[in-house]
Amino acid sequence: MQKTVKKIIWLVDPFEEPRTLRASARWVRALAERLKAPILPVHVLAGGAAGFAPEIHAAWLMQFVVDTEDRLIQLVRGLAIPHLLKPHVISEVYRSRSEAVAGFLEFAAEQESGLIVVSRTGEGGRIGGFAETLLLKSAIPVLVVPSRPVSRAKAAAPARAKKLLVALDLSEVDGVVAREVFSQALDWAAKLKASLHLFHVLPIPQTIAYGPGAFDLGASAAAAAYWNEEAASARRRQLERLARQAKKRGVACTIELESRSLRAADAILKAQKRSKADWIVMAGRTGRWGTLVLGSVTRMVAREAPCPVWIIHLARSTADEQQRSRRAA
Repeated sequence: MQKTVKKIIWLVDPFEEPRTLRASARWVRALAERLKAPILPVHVLAGGAAGFAPEIHAAWLMQFVVDTEDRLIQLVRGLAIPHLLKPHVISEVYRSRSEAVAGFLEFAAEQESGLIVVSRTGEGGRIGGFAETLLLKSAIPVLVVPSRPVSRAKAAAPARAKKLLVALDLSEVDGVVAREVFSQALDWAAKLKASLHLFHVLPIPQTIAYGPGAFDLGASAAAAAYWNEEAASARRRQLERLARQAKKRGVACTIELESRSLRAADAILKAQKRSKADWIVMAGRTGRWGTLVLGSVTRMVAREAPCPVWIIHLARSTADEQQRSRRAA
């Protein structure tokens, strides 16, 4: 991650409900105030005037872009967000959602954006299809923010972000992913003057064979208990090492190990509630197989969390290093 965030891109839908826009603006305003980074509101036009003659299509699209930019400017003008740049509308006619996301990410890279902010929308705080595709593809960190605060007290919370819950996967052979997620979270905690709460869900073995061909439930249970105890001790030591690193940087850090048989997403959401963390930080994927599993966990947490969820996608070099280490093992 960039040591200094040069620019934050805020994905905005100028046609969403004003209260949804105001709710996400609270989080963006807090980021701008704390990080002193310029905020660029961006809207991506999906689709086009298919079926029209080219000259009509071009004229219609040009006027629609102008109207959309004007609407966007009017909407953000009264939000009192510091360091706000002139809104931008990406007006390419994309053939698919994936193509639109790719076009947006290319624009974000050209802008040297260090963070992309999206908000949950719709009934129940759902994440739109564009945003979900973005979560899977973006190499730039994405922060998913709640769009509708539950109460006035919670509406004021963004300005007082004091604790980041960092959900770590410590099951890898080499720990490359966990170290990268921790490193980026530590950088952000220092920027935000926040503390860290490191959290890991201990995986429960589905089946443990006790000797070749054996199927002894008592022996399997004993082996599972032994494995669980040994694994818990090893993972706790890993968390403690990371906590010591944070404290050397002057960042307060606590740790929590969840050993109950809970779904990872449920465990993370319960830990956020217990710790009263202001953000949840987690990886977007962990490799060839981890992509599918962690991707579903990430989407569930991003949909249901009452606080912002910052999703980190690993650089290709980090993922390649992880895969090489696994092959070597």
